[in-house]
Amino acid sequence: MKRISIYLSLVFFSTISITYGDANLNLYNRFNPYASTYNSLGALENPSILGYLDDRQFTLFYNESISMDSKNIGSVIEFGNFGLGINYFDNESAEFLKYSLPIGFRASDYMLMGFGLSLLDPIKPEYGCAWDWYAGAMFLPARFLNISVSGQHLGQPSVQGIPLRRRVNLGIGLKPFSEVVEFYGDFSFVEHSKDIANRYLVALNPINGMRLFFGITDDKDMYGGINLDLTRFGFSFMGNYSDEKSGYDGKGFAFRYSDKHYEELLTLTRHIILLRLDDSVKDGVEEDFFGLQKKSRSVVDIVRDIRYAARDSNVAGVILYVGDIHLSVSAIEEIRGALTFFKKFDKKVIVFLENGDDISYFLATCGDRIVINEGGSLYLKGASSQMLFFKNFFEKIGLRFDVVAAGEYKTAFEPLIEEKASERRREQSSKILKSIQGTLNESISLSRNFEQGYLEKVYSISLFSPEKARDMRLVDEIGTYEKVKKNIVNYFGKPYPVKEDYVRASVLKNVWQLPKRVAIIYLNGDIIYGKGFGSSLGVESIGNLDIADIVKEIIADESIVGVIVRINSPGGSTIGSQLIFEELSKIRLHKPLVVSIGGIGASGGYFSAIAGDYIIADKTSIVGSVGVFFLKPDLSNLLKKLGINYESQNTVDSSDSDSLFRGLKENELKNVKDYIDSFYSYFKEKVAERRRIDKSRVSELAEGKVYSGIDAIQLGLVDDIGGYEKACEKIRTLAKIPKDIEIEFVEYYKKRDIGSMVLNNDAAINEIFKIVFKNWSMIDFVQYRYFE
Repeated sequence: MKRISIYLSLVFFSTISITYGDANLNLYNRFNPYASTYNSLGALENPSILGYLDDRQFTLFYNESISMDSKNIGSVIEFGNFGLGINYFDNESAEFLKYSLPIGFRASDYMLMGFGLSLLDPIKPEYGCAWDWYAGAMFLPARFLNISVSGQHLGQPSVQGIPLRRRVNLGIGLKPFSEVVEFYGDFSFVEHSKDIANRYLVALNPINGMRLFFGITDDKDMYGGINLDLTRFGFSFMGNYSDEKSGYDGKGFAFRYSDKHYEELLTLTRHIILLRLDDSVKDGVEEDFFGLQKKSRSVVDIVRDIRYAARDSNVAGVILYVGDIHLSVSAIEEIRGALTFFKKFDKKVIVFLENGDDISYFLATCGDRIVINEGGSLYLKGASSQMLFFKNFFEKIGLRFDVVAAGEYKTAFEPLIEEKASERRREQSSKILKSIQGTLNESISLSRNFEQGYLEKVYSISLFSPEKARDMRLVDEIGTYEKVKKNIVNYFGKPYPVKEDYVRASVLKNVWQLPKRVAIIYLNGDIIYGKGFGSSLGVESIGNLDIADIVKEIIADESIVGVIVRINSPGGSTIGSQLIFEELSKIRLHKPLVVSIGGIGASGGYFSAIAGDYIIADKTSIVGSVGVFFLKPDLSNLLKKLGINYESQNTVDSSDSDSLFRGLKENELKNVKDYIDSFYSYFKEKVAERRRIDKSRVSELAEGKVYSGIDAIQLGLVDDIGGYEKACEKIRTLAKIPKDIEIEFVEYYKKRDIGSMVLNNDAAINEIFKIVFKNWSMIDFVQYRYFE
């Protein structure tokens, strides 16, 4: 009784699987109707199952057999691919506690493996404990075929003096008619003994979350039951019929709680979800200070959540809380597209606009109704580009720059050397602004049913109080967020509760084949030669060595079948950009590579993009800027003003040409010009080669010109218009992933290198000193970069 009490105290900390027995203690458990609906074998029988679902799950079970005079009570707790099990077994031959430690893992896309240890502890004190071990494997060659094998009592233990014979189970499952019906055959082979009767089972899944099953053995024993899955909770019941007893032979039942959602039998409570967008949402991955975990949600996370919620029968609608957003127009375009998709499922989107500007209002207009904060305002001024020009200031302090550019429209350096923007720069900025503003105006007018030219009137006023915004039909109501929640019935028709912590749930589907893994590489910020700083100092950067490490890992991982590169970069180092292009091209030799350009993929960012098999950009993405420039500071006049003399002893005349403390001579500038032209030609050749565009045509498109995504597709610089979801669709096609197979995304990005920073307020100063006192070379001043 003491040990039974110990068991009862432990049972609430363990998980699944049922074990039957006969007079010779040949324990077996095949179809296991008490485990998860989707596990035909239990983790204590075939531990490889733990490699199938990355889940935290707790199950209690009870089973009895009148003909065998046996009872079995147990539980198992799962942590990802690790499980702990305990069960108490009692029949006419023996009473004992069985403790199990199963471990399962995924050996490949199509195979799971596992092993486990068991401690058999007899209740009678005169018998000692016995150790045992068991192992299993599961093969999933197709979504309709499941082959499993397991071995029990491999350690040949004895319980109360009775030896347990080694046993091998072979199971085969078929799903010939999609998910509706399943057929199983289970065959056992016991060492030096008559084989245990084979089993045959048919299971029906008439609706999501319900599974009916019926089985029969060679001995004409029968059993049947039902599994019910209610999101996180599940319940199972089974009854046995014995041919020997000619009637009822006992029952069994189990209760399951899972950390993840299973397909649902019933919609217990429909709800409204709150989706809050503010400055914490990033177009990329931002880590905490120590680089240990994601600090905030990304645009990709938001888009996936919205599209999942569209198909979630529990979600009746969305309240979109729009706060202080710091995202590019293209990122907002992707979120807006996901919300438009959400509305196609006859679900409403109510927007609460905290304080609006052009970007947040562009997002808000996708809603069925806009409620503006009663203490807020709406400031709509249209797209603009502002820039400071520092030439006169630098002349006063004695700072000048040596500049060499290749590309007539390569003007990124102008703010440093000119008093005002050149006509070429104005032409490019005007073209981009008109394209982006045109996209916004078209979408807003269509959503709000504005007549042509109405927005020009709006922009002429610019600043709106809540009352004036309502009078101008820009919003529908004035209120607070609390008032919005109180008006749920008016908005959605029923008093649905509001769920404020909704995130995309991983629904566990009744599909045997494992999900396919696709990598997402985030290429954000300035491109650096070597290693970048990640998001340190508030400025993102990534280096070619960072990408090289990521690419090496992805190529070596055979479970990854495709790669999406998400680019938000204006470019940077020429050699860094070229090496990133080479690294990404390595992926293309092994796996399909799709590029998704977010806010900007220009200059070195675009050079990296052309490594892809397919390039996708948003309508408002900034693309192109094929060109190169050289920019080197000359601090000689500043040193004179400060009374500092500079001297250099050289072996040849140009040994100190890379010094920041003198300008370049005429012959040195000529050499730089030749060098820059060769880089420019190389860039154009790669664009012509990868984009299959005639070289003369590339020369026309290059010259440092930038384009919006909508223009870039017409010019052949990208392949399609869209965002992350479009990239997912394309990678599914290129990687030949069936539509009914789930994709598991694995994120790769430049990790925050906390070891390279001082953990105090001097961290920024330390980084600045690294830059100032760096041993510069001429290549550091050559850039594929676009500034805007």
